[in-house]
Amino acid sequence: MFFRKILLFTFLIPALLDAQSPTETIIAEAGDLIITETEFKLRYELAPQLSREVKGRELENKYEFLYTLLAEKLWALQARKIGLDTTDIMRYTFRAIEKMYARDALYMDEIQSGVKITPAELEESRYRNKYPAVVSYIFSHKRDEIFNIYEALKSGLSFDTLMSVRPEALYGYNYQVNFGKMEKYAEDSIYSLKKGAFSSPIESEDGWYIFRLDSLKEKLIHDSKALTTENKNIKKVLSQRQIDSLYKEFFNKFFRGRKVNTNGIIFWSFADKVIDILKSRKTEKSLPDNEFVYTEAGDYYRLADAFGGDSLRMPFIEFDDAPVSLNNFLYDFIFEGFYSKSVNPDTIRAKLNSRVKTFIEHELLAREGFERGYDKKPEIQAALDIWRNYYLSGIYGQKLFDESKVTEAEVFAKYENNTTGFANIQVNIQEILSDSLEIIDKILREIDKGTDFGELARKYTQRVWTREKGGEFGFFSASMYGEIGEAALKMRPGEIYGPIKTDDGYSVIKLLEKKEELLRTDVPFEKVKTEIARKVFSEKLVNAKLGKTAEFAKEFGIKINGKALEDLKVTGLNMIVYKYFGFGGRNVAVPVTPMFFEWYEKYLEIKNELP
Repeated sequence: MFFRKILLFTFLIPALLDAQSPTETIIAEAGDLIITETEFKLRYELAPQLSREVKGRELENKYEFLYTLLAEKLWALQARKIGLDTTDIMRYTFRAIEKMYARDALYMDEIQSGVKITPAELEESRYRNKYPAVVSYIFSHKRDEIFNIYEALKSGLSFDTLMSVRPEALYGYNYQVNFGKMEKYAEDSIYSLKKGAFSSPIESEDGWYIFRLDSLKEKLIHDSKALTTENKNIKKVLSQRQIDSLYKEFFNKFFRGRKVNTNGIIFWSFADKVIDILKSRKTEKSLPDNEFVYTEAGDYYRLADAFGGDSLRMPFIEFDDAPVSLNNFLYDFIFEGFYSKSVNPDTIRAKLNSRVKTFIEHELLAREGFERGYDKKPEIQAALDIWRNYYLSGIYGQKLFDESKVTEAEVFAKYENNTTGFANIQVNIQEILSDSLEIIDKILREIDKGTDFGELARKYTQRVWTREKGGEFGFFSASMYGEIGEAALKMRPGEIYGPIKTDDGYSVIKLLEKKEELLRTDVPFEKVKTEIARKVFSEKLVNAKLGKTAEFAKEFGIKINGKALEDLKVTGLNMIVYKYFGFGGRNVAVPVTPMFFEWYEKYLEIKNELP
């Protein structure tokens, strides 16, 4: 029927969007980068860490999170120093964030700022909210039929007599029109009627309606709290209706006469390659037909390798000014993500065609935002600086990972030079893996309520081989599975931790058991080399992280305002908050940074060393 459609919704975080005051208290510094009270509070409260709920360690939690943010800033400084800020992955990935904020600022200026609720509108809306209309209606899919019915009614045919011989007689009586649930034009038509009168035919998505106003039914509001809630809802509906109207007006005006072509040959080739990737993933993960199959970060490299350098440089979106190359589009495509329940080629091609259309619209809106200089606004720059340093630190983290890879010669040397064996910690965990932070948020809330972890894993985890076992892995070396293994190594049985960002998505884990075994060196090298390699790599990576971060702290310099940190009031809630950007697009409100605070102890050792 005429249920109100919301074209877009922007969830704004005022503190993040306000320009940071020059006099705002600084919690810590790393080189020329600062951590303000605003950034610390937002990132602490809007990104979950389950251990935060433990009573009695609130101050310890704040310090550990501050050391984590300092490590991020130090890695960003080093990345900038060695030129990683000029790499393609940084330019293209960060550019996607810049475009989202430019579009959002354009939306705020063109749409949000135009919302003005007059006293007359508010009074009329309160009346409609207090007195829902009770109507009867006649419906037809066909325009000619509904207008013939309308003419018959105008000629004096009884509404009830006509209704009695139509299928609507079963459901078309006593329909209650609650304020804000219909499109405004339909609601306006109904409230313009006198009791017993009928409307002219009104078109909707599913067909045509004629309404008769039967009565107005008073809604009883029993207390002041309910009245406050009702008033908030009224203003929300009025605002959204104005937003919808302003959006349509701007959208039609902005895109009128604009035409942008795409390279058809590249598109069909791109679609075929995406289809192959999604089909393979569905098979590899044994996903049933009712589950979504998603693109992953590594798919950029699969697509790039499949096309080759020459094709990647070719213009794909043929703007008159600054065409977008296939490579540029692929970065945006993977950044935004893509999913489908069906791997039917025609379905995926249609979804990809729609995706390209959306990319063109977003690109034009972002370019308009850049042309107006919105990306230079202080509040936008403050938000972008946070994301820039987060991405830079991630690129440097990948560099450390790549540099920590071990050769067989290193593994053999470790095997040969150790005669007593290697202590190898084995852990057994339950895991819930999801590439959707919305699902992770739901999982964290369920865990808070006491829902069984295994039950949640069976329902939500995307790691197929553990699903039937309630997410249980079985014992494995803590040097396996990257940060999952690292986290499990530090946990006690029964503890829950997460989310942990991995290549597959986000993991929440529960440690079941931990045990130590000895990797013997009196057995053939071939039998133990895999486990030794994992252990050597893990030790090498951990030592690199600890040592390098401590060195950077000494090189760039860090300062901590302990009193400001201790005085800062923060909540211990665990939640994930999204920012919905104007004109479309969504991202987590703040970067979700893995906890890494152990480096600070190493830094104190270096700092206190005698010259």
